[in-house]
Amino acid sequence: MLFRSNNCIVHATADGLTLTKIDSLSSAVATWSVPDGGVVSAAAANNAGQVLVALGGGALVYIECTSTNELKQQIKIDLPHEAACVDVTPLQRGDNQRATLCGAGLWRDATVRLFALPSLAPVASVSLGPAALPRSLLLAALSANDDANYVLCGLGDGALLATRLDKSNDEHGFSVGASKRVALGTQAVQLAPFSIGDTPHVFAALDRPAVLYASERGQLRFANVDARNVTCVAGINTPLYQDSLCLCADGELSLGRVDRVQRLHVRTHHIDESPRRIVHLPRSNLLVVLTVKSRDRKSVV
Repeated sequence: MLFRSNNCIVHATADGLTLTKIDSLSSAVATWSVPDGGVVSAAAANNAGQVLVALGGGALVYIECTSTNELKQQIKIDLPHEAACVDVTPLQRGDNQRATLCGAGLWRDATVRLFALPSLAPVASVSLGPAALPRSLLLAALSANDDANYVLCGLGDGALLATRLDKSNDEHGFSVGASKRVALGTQAVQLAPFSIGDTPHVFAALDRPAVLYASERGQLRFANVDARNVTCVAGINTPLYQDSLCLCADGELSLGRVDRVQRLHVRTHHIDESPRRIVHLPRSNLLVVLTVKSRDRKSVV
């Protein structure tokens, strides 16, 4: 987890957090230890120095990295169940923006709990469905005008649950909208944000990876990726590797870019029959569809 504002890295272990300078990784600048002999089960951070830590047994801790490079615990609350994943990504666009919302995905009751920052006051709860196991959580702002904010939760069976955050006039500025479940593959989904130019995207890493983005109307869209069995991914943006991705797949580390996602124009034709086969004829630029139509309990091809 990188804090670009302080030029520091904070990394989590089972015992706590360690803050180090990028140019001197061998020496710790600050540490935070889990109280009462607990164990860190999940952790997340952002570039503004906000850290969210889930502890084994069901506790959530909010920590801030100060301008003087200290790790200060702000508040700790008890959760009804142990958290499998947490996230503190800000929904506001721009560098070093502070998050006003965070989330935790819980094992036993298969929910995502949203909390206000810095108080960790409960805000909302999203059900993941029966027998769902949360593995990765991301609060994603996929447009510049706040019309495509989502709570994305990658599940252990290769599915993704996307819940829309709609604008509202309450104290938090949003309300939980409709949820959509999409089957992406068969392995656990890991989510990572990245950008192509000024357009935010999300990479879903699993056996059949996909890139998530928002349409002009703020609707969630998916695009396939020419890679397989991606276990983890991180976005990087340097002078040599602008808008790039670092991928781990099949025991290899790869650097690459995702081409700008093409917007597809979809046109629907109603045939009032049951399609069975479809074939493309490139020379004639035709699509031929084989259909079956029932007439008095008899099938006619």
